[in-house]
Amino acid sequence: MAMAFKKTWFKHGFWNTLEHALTRVADALATIVLIRVLSPELFSKLTLAQAFVAPCLFLFISPETVIYRDYLKWEKEGAERFLIRLRALRYFAWGKGVMAIFISAIIALLFPHSAVGMSSEFRFYTFIWAFFLAIAPQMAGADREFLRLSLQLRALNWVSFFQKMTLLLGTLGVTLWFPGRIDLLAFVTVLAAIFSCLLAAGFVENYSDHLKSVQTSYRFDGSKFDLSILTLKDAVQNFSIWVHLSGVVQNWITTMDLYFLGFFRFPAREVGLYSIALKLAGFSMALPMAVSNLFSVWVGRKKELLDLKLIKKYSFWLFSITLAQGVLLILLFPWFIEIFSHGRWSTQEKDKIFTWFCWILAGGVILSSTYFVGAWWTLRGNVKSFFYKVNLTWGLLSLGIYAGAAFFGGINVVAQANLLVSAVCLFLVYKSCKT
Repeated sequence: MAMAFKKTWFKHGFWNTLEHALTRVADALATIVLIRVLSPELFSKLTLAQAFVAPCLFLFISPETVIYRDYLKWEKEGAERFLIRLRALRYFAWGKGVMAIFISAIIALLFPHSAVGMSSEFRFYTFIWAFFLAIAPQMAGADREFLRLSLQLRALNWVSFFQKMTLLLGTLGVTLWFPGRIDLLAFVTVLAAIFSCLLAAGFVENYSDHLKSVQTSYRFDGSKFDLSILTLKDAVQNFSIWVHLSGVVQNWITTMDLYFLGFFRFPAREVGLYSIALKLAGFSMALPMAVSNLFSVWVGRKKELLDLKLIKKYSFWLFSITLAQGVLLILLFPWFIEIFSHGRWSTQEKDKIFTWFCWILAGGVILSSTYFVGAWWTLRGNVKSFFYKVNLTWGLLSLGIYAGAAFFGGINVVAQANLLVSAVCLFLVYKSCKT
């Protein structure tokens, strides 16, 4: 029995990790294309747009995360009610695309010219590019998370594959044939997001073993409307709002160093080189995030509570694996940097990137050891309390650390601050286990 269980979850783990790997590899290749083709100054404008967009994601709540909490309960209600709930979450998510375009137009007019680009039009397209890179998974999130929780991971892989191939090939085509055309890069991200939404919804409704036999129209009568509103209201008020706020804080922290480098007007080339180190170090988190996501799926489908001591033991092993991966990446970095540079950066600049990369990577290794405990508290603990005690406190402290590092210390100290910020998170997470 135990062997069968391990074999089953090993298979699920393979497909889940493959989905994350496809996402990260495609993102890495798209980033490599941008790094190789665009100048550091232009690349820095795109990454600065991402940093400025990060706090705006506060407005983009993701109620579909409630599926992790309520999947088993909704399954017992029957497929028809499940589908009504899922559609409500889906339509809410699709509305984020319209909202992103509207906000991009507003903030493109408000930000000063030197912040992101030389014209309002240029700034508008950089924000569209940054927004849709960030919200594309959210726009298809309800269907993607249903496929994940129902363990239809092959279908999920197809969704990710086609969405990322659209993004990658479109980015490659634009940068090769229309270099510098940020408007076309923005169009590619929008197209990839729409394609992902339609494909994920099609897999769920037409091919899912759980829901394909359900015969229910798309028209909203009174009972469907009431159930849809109830689903969204419960998700937002009691669960998803706190998960969303935690996610916004966490995502902003990952770009907060870059945000303050732009805020204090560091030289564009220096910021561009730093953003390259940040992007490269970010790819190292693909494995721990994939494993953590599989852990969340397991917890979401498990009726029994897990022993926190066991979770800490698992966390140690995840930390060890991430540390070993980090050492390997540091050893391979000189080879990577030559591929990215292809003669455009001086030896001194490559040394700077390597130093920054090591500091950021070290912070990521420490951060990975908090993933399992954080997932357990979110799904089976008090998610509201965890937000206030850990994520909000971590965000405020990180704000002070990065701002102080940028203002008083310069770009090297900002890179070193990544280690301190991760250590603060580790302290807060494990302190919360004792209260």
